[in-house]
Amino acid sequence: MITFLYCIDSNYNSQAVTSINSLILNSSQQFKVIIIHKNPESFLHFKNKLISEENLVDLKVIKFINPGYELPGLEGAHVSEATYYRLFLTQILDFSIEKLIYLDADVVCVNNPFPQLDKEYSNFEESGFQIGVKTTNVYENDPKITMFSRLNIFSKYFNAGVMFINYNEWIAENLSIKLLDTLEAISDKIEYWDQDVLNTYFDGNYFEINETFNYLLDINSNFSINEIREIEKKTFFHYVGSLKPWSVSGALKETSKYYHHFYKESGLGTYHIVSKWKTNDLKIILNAIKNSELNKLNSPVKFLWGCLKSLILGK
Repeated sequence: MITFLYCIDSNYNSQAVTSINSLILNSSQQFKVIIIHKNPESFLHFKNKLISEENLVDLKVIKFINPGYELPGLEGAHVSEATYYRLFLTQILDFSIEKLIYLDADVVCVNNPFPQLDKEYSNFEESGFQIGVKTTNVYENDPKITMFSRLNIFSKYFNAGVMFINYNEWIAENLSIKLLDTLEAISDKIEYWDQDVLNTYFDGNYFEINETFNYLLDINSNFSINEIREIEKKTFFHYVGSLKPWSVSGALKETSKYYHHFYKESGLGTYHIVSKWKTNDLKIILNAIKNSELNKLNSPVKFLWGCLKSLILGK
């Protein structure tokens, strides 16, 4: 049975619930979920928002306790220290997990992942690699691709938002210690947090998962109707970049609708809106009203209410 792993803090409770419910609503098989959390008590209320289905057979929320490592590159970043938690797996998880897949909280499942996921995971296990991920850049002596020289890697660079993990190999090879040693060795070079650490250590030695399991969705992109039809055949949408569907400007984008659909299905509300830059977000809202952008939304009034709550009440 597959266990899906999330690493979050209280700022990503809603996103994690949305992601887990997208799995519940689409999966045809049973699975487990583990959340490594900075503040587990903050998630208690949100557990009640998980749709009651027999497919989710177990949910564990485990508190992360840092054994003393400095976690670099977080000041002013759009991510929190939770991005580093999976480096500590063997210090946190028990050794009985059969099949483990890490998901970022900004990943939603839009189609039934099984049985295609079972086949892909079996191919991954047979490959002998310790992780399975999706490549985003390949080194071709292009001086513009600075991550290769920055990290001193020589082949390709992957996105770590979806990661198949051979946990038995992880344990046997003591990978958490090796990855934490890598973290300390490159701490002054890190720009993309644990993703840089993982890429530095594995340096191209990984199983290439099918794009359907980590479709990198940039909501700033403009898609034709035919392109939308094609991407809707994928399994996992991963909202990449700093602009997220729960930001004011992000929620106005066409492809944020997939995230908000599962947010609504979770009983959390119609739109998930988080305003961090209130003056700028107010300008975005006024411009959207002026330019009739709200007409593209299913529920313009509820979108405005969500914005108002976030702007004024901080909710």
